Parts: sequence; structure tokens; C-alpha cells
Amino acid sequence: MVREMFQVVTHEIETRNMTMAEIIPGGFANPGTITLILEFDSIVRLGVANPQNIRVRTDGDFVYIQESSMQIDVLESSVRNFEQIEAIRSNPLVSFNAAVNNQIFETQNALEDEMADRFVNARTIESARRSFMSSLEGFMRGMGFEVVWE
Repeated sequence: MVREMFQVVTHEIETRNMTMAEIIPGGFANPGTITLILEFDSIVRLGVANPQNIRVRTDGDFVYIQESSMQIDVLESSVRNFEQIEAIRSNPLVSFNAAVNNQIFETQNALEDEMADRFVNARTIESARRSFMSSLEGFMRGMGFEVVWE
């Protein structure tokens, strides 16, 4: 019953970021490169996707929780609101025609997936685990139980 009541999203990272990408425009005799400087918003939500898998047992006023049974997962990871800050051309003869603009959009789409993955690492997973454990323990103590982590 406690597991169903407990909110499983434990750690949310919402940030405004900046990145750089280079493209080589096609269709020009001497294309050079276009360096894009982009800003974007990222949201990562980490938590316990299956709280029913957490092994919990009670003995009187004590709740024993098996720490290793808590699996932290990425519940949502998205990148959006890309904004091009600057496009620097290494060759001034390169124009922003329809084909070049398509390359820019394709590069941006590829960056969305890469950036969404970049924010999930061992440090953010461990931070989410600590957040979940702290919240769960506070919740249990608020119900009058002593918590023992196994």
C-alpha cells in the first residue's frame, strides 16, 4: 500500500544549455564549415519505474528496506526549444539555401537525441537514488516507523 502512495519521480533536472555543432554544407565547390551555436532546454526525470519491486518487510514498528532492490530509471529525457544563437561560416561564399538549411535541421535533430542521453550518467543516477531513499525514509518515519536499510 505504501509503495502505491509514494510518488516515484525523485530527481528532476531542468536546465538551459548551450552546445556547438559543425556541418559541412554540400553543393559548393569550396564549402568550408558552418559552426552552429545553439541553446536548448533539457529535462531529465529519474525515479523508480516499478516501486512494486522494492523489497520491504515490517516487524512491529520497524520497516526493513532492501536497498539493492531499488532500481533507478530514466522516466523521461527530452530536449526542446532549440534556439540558434549564431552560425559562423568559415567560407563567406557559402549561402544558406534550402539544402544547407535542411542540413542544419538534420544536425539539430541528431543533437536532440545526443543531448538527452548526455544528462543521464552515474552521478545523476546516484543522486536520484539518494533523493528517493531520503524521501522514502522521511515518509515512513512520518507514519511512525523506524527505517532500517539492508
